[in-house]
Amino acid sequence: MAALFSRGNPIHVKPLNNSNAMEQIRLDAQLDDIQNTLYILVILQIFLNHQFSGQINPRGFIMSLFTVLQQPIENLSKAEQTFLDFLARNFQEIPFLSATDIASQLQLNSSGLTRFAQRLGYEGYPALQRQARQEMKHQLALNVPIEKNGLQGYWKHEIRNLEELAQQATALPEATQMLVEAQRVWITGAQVSMSFAYSVAHFLGGLRSDVHLLTPEITHRPDILLDAKQGDVVLAFTVRRYATATRQIVEQLLERGAVLLLITDMGMSPLVRHAKLTIRVPTKGVVPFDSISPVLSLAHALVISCAQAIGTQRLEQSEQLWQEFATFEL
Repeated sequence: MAALFSRGNPIHVKPLNNSNAMEQIRLDAQLDDIQNTLYILVILQIFLNHQFSGQINPRGFIMSLFTVLQQPIENLSKAEQTFLDFLARNFQEIPFLSATDIASQLQLNSSGLTRFAQRLGYEGYPALQRQARQEMKHQLALNVPIEKNGLQGYWKHEIRNLEELAQQATALPEATQMLVEAQRVWITGAQVSMSFAYSVAHFLGGLRSDVHLLTPEITHRPDILLDAKQGDVVLAFTVRRYATATRQIVEQLLERGAVLLLITDMGMSPLVRHAKLTIRVPTKGVVPFDSISPVLSLAHALVISCAQAIGTQRLEQSEQLWQEFATFEL
């Protein structure tokens, strides 16, 4: 740091003409103020580095953990390079993976991960993990300011998202097969994702039996989850910000043998690592809200695909019952 800004080495400038001595004095004073300010900034930078165990780049400024992991690091051992590659590729999973989890996946010793974290400037892996969690929270936070004339770009965002979704929907046949062949289908979502879950449960329940909608209120009757077993599929919808209730429900079902079909956004859902199949949906929207149209579109496409595979016999029988009970006005 001293090499960058040293109070013992004042900044020199070329003197002005003697006839302009007052201007020279004023300029020297300004430069001295600048130098003092830079010195204070360096001290502050050192303090922040100590407080948050961040990394300092060659220019003396703290880099995010995400940025650090994307940079080449010299003289790494083979194990350290393996840890670096894994953390860089799976940054969004760091807050949810213990050192033992990572070491087990890589077939390495967890103490090696601790030493690697220390080499990056952290006290250990837990400190590195906390930093990753903070950066994720920052990334997932909503942008409060609303763009001026944001509606001008709204339809462009929607069309672009749907076009991108159409190109990525190659997993739809596999997802359909999972829902068609499952013994039971458990469908869940919270917050805005509850609307996606309700829509699929409503239509899929008209096509096949044993479709169960699980809302966050299930915590008042958690014993319902005891019916889950091997051969079941849980269809979970989760988009930022990811609801804790959804994760808890899914984990309980997985413990009882169900497998996870996950529909999420392009972000950092903690459920990705548990999923047998994940379908990611582009949700970029006009600030401050993400777009939900692509998720609803995918949900509807999934139901249509299931109808083509199962047939509409049950739906036709349901229609007869609706007429007998006069369920609808028309």
